Amino acid sequence: MIADWKEKLGIIIESEEIVKVFKQTFELAWEAAEKYHNKIMDQQK
Repeated sequence: MIADWKEKLGIIIESEEIVKVFKQTFELAWEAAEKYHNKIMDQQK
């Protein structure tokens, strides 16, 4: 489920394939964010 309480909008995704794509996209973004965060933290030392 994707929800935006400000806009009062919710979407329920029932397709397993679409769920997999969203999950993979999130995981790739999270991995990139961690690398970026670690790089910034190293530069501040």
